[in-house]
Amino acid sequence: MRALISMGLAAGLAVSLATAANATPTLVGTTTDPTGINNLVVDGTTYDVTFSLFTLNTFTQASTLSTDATNALDSALNALSVTELGEAAGDTFYFLDVDNSLSSWEGPRCGPACANWILASNGGTFVLGQSSSFGGSYIEAADFKAVGTSSVPEPLTLSLFGAGVAGAAAAMRRRRKANKAA
Repeated sequence: MRALISMGLAAGLAVSLATAANATPTLVGTTTDPTGINNLVVDGTTYDVTFSLFTLNTFTQASTLSTDATNALDSALNALSVTELGEAAGDTFYFLDVDNSLSSWEGPRCGPACANWILASNGGTFVLGQSSSFGGSYIEAADFKAVGTSSVPEPLTLSLFGAGVAGAAAAMRRRRKANKAA
């Protein structure tokens, strides 16, 4: 009985850890005119992201956090089926700047500081990338506001937890067999 209670508690812990680690990004606005994305988790911190025409300095250019935020935002835009940034109807490309790296633009080539921004063809999929021209394009900034933290368990912790649950299940089976034999 004690093993069954332990397994129930362990399963409840696993569900609560998974819930804390998996905040669901929520689109603010529409897929063709978004104003932001709420509940975007980047490196254990939950952000509400607002899109604007202003240049904002949320992250340091080309930092690990900036890169991780860019990747998370790119994934969320695609998962939420965003295809346009609204006011830019008819433009060739949409650029979404995460860390003011577009202000470092130097013509058709861009240095390492320009690594953290996203573009999409008009009505297309958002990708991390660069274009050879800003002609016919629309640029917005993504301002990240931290609204909380989420605990993301380490892989080793999850492995140990799984091994413990498997061991408890094996011990329970062994006891049942011993009780049936007796």
